[in-house]
Amino acid sequence: MVVRFVLVHGLRTSHSMWRPQLDVLTDAGIPAVSVDLPGHGLRLTTSFTMDAAVDAIREGVADARAADGEAGPVVLVGLSLGGFTSMETVGRHPDLVDGLVAIGCSTRPNRLGLAFYRNWSVALSRLPNQGLVIDEVTTRLALGRQAAVDMLSGGRGIAESAAAVSAVADLRPLESVARAADAGLPIWFVNGQLDQFRLEEHRFVAAARGSQLTVVPGATHMVNLAKPAAVSRILLSIAENC
Repeated sequence: MVVRFVLVHGLRTSHSMWRPQLDVLTDAGIPAVSVDLPGHGLRLTTSFTMDAAVDAIREGVADARAADGEAGPVVLVGLSLGGFTSMETVGRHPDLVDGLVAIGCSTRPNRLGLAFYRNWSVALSRLPNQGLVIDEVTTRLALGRQAAVDMLSGGRGIAESAAAVSAVADLRPLESVARAADAGLPIWFVNGQLDQFRLEEHRFVAAARGSQLTVVPGATHMVNLAKPAAVSRILLSIAENC
């Protein structure tokens, strides 16, 4: 049986941020679906709510299961906002998928951090072209030209970013991963070494009994773009052993 992956993007980006991993998975003959959350990418005009985000992920899982080829297990992969929404999804529906890879989301939402991201989203929305130039320049400086193209070319979700941040504020991810792990779902946590969202990674590992943690050396928050080969190797290893 061939594993199928469902990939869920971060805040203010879209399905296109997973291009490096999609290319590797395609070359390996592994089906993968890259989901757009509400208010992002192809769902740019859709309002962001957590219920709508969970529905979008469930739709992506259904698409993955319907892909051509021999049926196999489905592994859900989410980074940052995609990680928080994926943890919420498996907390609500532990039997929806056959594994969860939670990337860059090993911390509980906190007031100060959420206020920063909410205020930044509002500020960008008021700039010409919603601050696209700022995103392009900062992403190129941090990750390089190709990463900036991959991150931004699928569309940005500035208008719904504040709503997405507010929705995350109400989540209880520790409880979600504990519930899913207790139901028997395999969980892998992946964080960049320099990621500010890894502050509680050991608490998350402890809550999700039997889970595994991988820290990618030298990687920042957008680890799949900062160290694309490392993240691709992790997914290929999971596909081989799932």
